[in-house]
Amino acid sequence: MPAGEINLAGPALEVNARTFEAPAGAPLLAVVLVDAGNGTIEPDALSLLTMPLTLAIEPVGPESTELAAAARTAKHEVLVQMPFARSDAETEAGLLNSGMSADEITDLTMRNLAALPGALGIMPRDGAQMLNDREAMQV
Repeated sequence: MPAGEINLAGPALEVNARTFEAPAGAPLLAVVLVDAGNGTIEPDALSLLTMPLTLAIEPVGPESTELAAAARTAKHEVLVQMPFARSDAETEAGLLNSGMSADEITDLTMRNLAALPGALGIMPRDGAQMLNDREAMQV
């Protein structure tokens, strides 16, 4: 869903949910390649991968936009792998952390979503400390 169409007026699972019906006999398994935007996959290789994949791409990588576009062209799904800080000590610019104000969290989240147009959802990076902060995650 494009960032401009995300509804922030309530719990995300309620206000942004979409109907899903699995075809009869279709497997319900997802293969998610995490950290895909860190040079681990070349955009040209995506068209060679014939099984359906989901790529979790950090929006701040130098090749992130190109990789996301190549993934969509190859009919793969794209998730924004949100750049959450792994600890309170990790304070570099662009990382989401629980010490931010609600406006800062919202602004950075929306910028990250806009960086990868056509992404279907988000996932945290491994070890994200903000996941343990209910108030920050509700923002």
